[in-house]
Amino acid sequence: MKFVLSMASAILFWPCIGCDELVELSPPGTVHRIGEEVAVGRLGITVDAVNLRSRVGGDLFGGEVSEGGVYVAVDWSYENVSKEPISGGLFSTPDCYLVSPEGTKYNQDLGASVGLAEERDLDEKIVSDLNPGIRVKSACVFEVSRKLLAEGEWRIAIVTSDGQAWVKVPKTQ
Repeated sequence: MKFVLSMASAILFWPCIGCDELVELSPPGTVHRIGEEVAVGRLGITVDAVNLRSRVGGDLFGGEVSEGGVYVAVDWSYENVSKEPISGGLFSTPDCYLVSPEGTKYNQDLGASVGLAEERDLDEKIVSDLNPGIRVKSACVFEVSRKLLAEGEWRIAIVTSDGQAWVKVPKTQ
């Protein structure tokens, strides 16, 4: 069953490859901390955890990082804080990006993200409505240079149709 869900996720996300180039990030106003809920329009967004990993997923999806790299795994959640359902669909769910100190926007590693979704108990709404008071879990994974990640202040940007939430990535060990 997990295999079927993973394949369905990969097929659903496939048409969006390249769509990330259409998203423009505005400079962050307030940069929040991990665990802090941020109100963005009709959503309350929380980055729950950021972990560095050398491997994610199983045999089919995910894998190991390239030499000199590290996976930045982001667990995050969002809740409909409005009084009306939010229409579901691939283009209405929030997007997650990793942003370097210079402002370079990193798109998630799709294979690694699907691999992490296999590991986690995610319940993100992809095609159905998100009803008021419902919180769903999501995750995304980025492969970056371990050396670059240690330099400067990196941020996570969660982008919705109503705005953006910015969260500081803790310094690496």
